[in-house]
Amino acid sequence: MYDASTGALLETLADGDAQGVADASFGLRDRWVATASEDGEVRLWTTPQPQVARSTELAPAAAAGFAVSGNTIVEAGIPGDGEVLDAHTLRPLSHFALPAGYSVLGAGASHNGQLLAALGLRVRAGTRTITGALVATFDARSGRRLATVALAHECDPHQRDAQPRRDPARHPRRQRRRDGMEWNAHSDARVRIIRGREPAVLAAFSPDGAILAIVHEPALPATLTFRTQQKLGDVTIDLRDARSGRRLRLIDGPQVVPVIDGVAQFAPLAVAFSANSHALALVGADQFVHVWSTHRSGEARLAVPGDQFAVSVAFSPNDDLLAAGTAAGAYVWRGASPTPLAVFQHADPSQFTLANRTAPGGVLVGFTGARGSLASAGDGEVEAWDIADHLQVFAAPAVHGSTNLAGSEVVGTVGRDLSLYRCELCGGLSELLAAARRDVTRGLSAGERDHYLASG
Repeated sequence: MYDASTGALLETLADGDAQGVADASFGLRDRWVATASEDGEVRLWTTPQPQVARSTELAPAAAAGFAVSGNTIVEAGIPGDGEVLDAHTLRPLSHFALPAGYSVLGAGASHNGQLLAALGLRVRAGTRTITGALVATFDARSGRRLATVALAHECDPHQRDAQPRRDPARHPRRQRRRDGMEWNAHSDARVRIIRGREPAVLAAFSPDGAILAIVHEPALPATLTFRTQQKLGDVTIDLRDARSGRRLRLIDGPQVVPVIDGVAQFAPLAVAFSANSHALALVGADQFVHVWSTHRSGEARLAVPGDQFAVSVAFSPNDDLLAAGTAAGAYVWRGASPTPLAVFQHADPSQFTLANRTAPGGVLVGFTGARGSLASAGDGEVEAWDIADHLQVFAAPAVHGSTNLAGSEVVGTVGRDLSLYRCELCGGLSELLAAARRDVTRGLSAGERDHYLASG
């Protein structure tokens, strides 16, 4: 495809399974290109730049994403405040703000959408010295601040785990201290202290709200040699009953491995529960995805291709698929297979790596609920993929962004602009038929309808 005004090549559409292309046609609004090839297949492609459904201008964002319901978008600005927006009109519904002097590092909505949580950081002017860190919770409808919990200054500001899970009455927080703590999300009251032997670095609730996982990592040295890296300790995961705090299981995890041998540089840890809460996955400690049952012993190890470190992990809604994001791509494992599908390449791996710190956040992965499509965000883009056909169905520039659970809409931020897109190729036949009703130049004849829709 070429730019009609300049003649510049915009994109080459290629499918390795296709034979010679016999015909091509643009849709009515130039959002789609249909091609007919000699193998008897008709393929539908998106045009190079996705069209923005709606956009608005806000403060530079530190986070932007859909609530679980898909009806609202939470946008948090770097200056320390944020908005809850109507996901259909982008109309502001409420405004929330951290205490003066704090910048937002991450924010999100509770499972039921009634609460918001934001992670804030205060830095001494002109330096990188952290002088304060906190988690604040808010009423999503009014923006009123409900609780403010001060964090230890030595917490890692890049771990964005301030989002409350299914149970909105309590949420975990991350500390460099050994203890995990639970706090009431509606007040500053501490529910309990969960003692640990090593620094507590991550905490997550299971989807059913019954289990609290607290991840402990060994104390990591400021400097490292080839000899001392062999003595780094193991990650442990403490599984607790979320109501009583009773220990359910202590998982002895992998030994921590540096990103570069002999250099004290480590990948961020990430955990995810399966949708049915029966399994827990960990990445970042080494070049494997580690999966355990939450109720019985045993471990599965999935090697990340290319000896890479994964930085994010997610289960599909039906738990048939497991995805892990690396510095520049994503891998998906199906069922019990130890071999992943071919890489879903998100960005150029020669430009985005953990070793040279060009991809500090890496690629975040998730699944949509409609078909289990893969969603990925990071390295300056938000993307969506059809897993069965290994086909990218959406890509847009975004510093922060996500898809809604249905996979039908995508939000992304660049600078002060927040944009909302439709992903009509993400939703299967129903979405394609809806797109056809809007974009085709004529309706299907009776014979064409019988031929194409009966086979679909």
